[in-house]
Amino acid sequence: MDPSFARAHYELGLVLEEEGKLEEAINEFKLGLKQFPDNILGLTALGHAQARAGKRGEAEKVISKLRELSKRQYVSPFQTAVIYAGMDERKLALDWLEKSRDERFNWLPFIAVDPAFKNLRTETRFLELSKSLGLR
Repeated sequence: MDPSFARAHYELGLVLEEEGKLEEAINEFKLGLKQFPDNILGLTALGHAQARAGKRGEAEKVISKLRELSKRQYVSPFQTAVIYAGMDERKLALDWLEKSRDERFNWLPFIAVDPAFKNLRTETRFLELSKSLGLR
C-alpha cells in the first residue's frame, strides 16, 4: 500500500528470491535500500541475491560496504557468511559462520532452517557447527 515502506520491499525480495526470481528480488532489495541505504539486513539480502544471480562483483561490493559500516556500528560476521553462501564459497561462508558463533550471534541457531544456508547443510563443518549449537 505504501511504496516507500522499506520492510515490505525486503520481505517481498526474500519471497521472490526463494521463487528463483533473482532479478526481481534484487530490484525489491534495492527499492528498500533507497530509503535506508545502510540497512544491514537489506544489504545482506541484496548481496546474497546478487551472488546467486552470478553477479559476484556486485556481491563483493556489498561485503566491502558491510566492512565499512562495521567501522561505525556492529555488523555480525553472519551477514558476510550469508553472502558467501550465496556465492557458494562454502569454506568462506563456514569461516564467517564460525566467527559469528564465537561472537554468540543470536541468529545462528536458525542456520538449520535459513534458506541462505541450504547449500552448506551437507558440509562436515556445517554439521559440526550445528552440533556445537545443539542443533540436529
